[in-house]
Amino acid sequence: MLMSIPGALKALQRPAQFREFGRVVSIAGPDMLSHATPVRTVPALALEQLPNGNALPYADLYGIPDVPTIFRGTYRYRGFSAIMQDCVALGLLSTASLPPNVDIKQWSQLLELVLHDNNPTDKQLGQHTTAFFAWIGDQVPTQDATTYLQAFANVLEQRLSMDAEDRDLVVLTHAVEVDIGDGTVEVHSASLMGYVRIACPGKERETA
Repeated sequence: MLMSIPGALKALQRPAQFREFGRVVSIAGPDMLSHATPVRTVPALALEQLPNGNALPYADLYGIPDVPTIFRGTYRYRGFSAIMQDCVALGLLSTASLPPNVDIKQWSQLLELVLHDNNPTDKQLGQHTTAFFAWIGDQVPTQDATTYLQAFANVLEQRLSMDAEDRDLVVLTHAVEVDIGDGTVEVHSASLMGYVRIACPGKERETA
């Protein structure tokens, strides 16, 4: 895997700050996933973006302290945030300990526990979330995890593990809009899209 699943799940609830038209926007960690917006950065891909951490220090770092808008984001495939919002609501990203008197050995038992605890009649899960849970399968082991987050991360790590022929897709974009002062705006942009391929065992990964 190219990423730490527990770390990636925790990052979904990390607060963010950015500047937009001169106004500082602060987003609390629990509200992060509700701020996903669809983007057309790569027309062939259905992507959405989420604010990523604190963008404000980058204004000084780039030598543009008075810039009215500066934003740092992260891309996900469209629909990802809605699914993860449901997972957060169910408590699957909670660092609380699993109840000691309940036998949680596989995904179906973990899902049954969180659905029971959160009374699914009060919240209808999204269609894509239901399909995602079904795709995981019933018998993926939680590997003796002690918290909800670790159990969910262990399940995902097994289902999302990459085979030798799988590749990670990397999409990176920078866009700078410059107000010339005569009513015109110049847009300077740079982008990267490439793949990281898993090499044979014992060899390092290679980037295409």
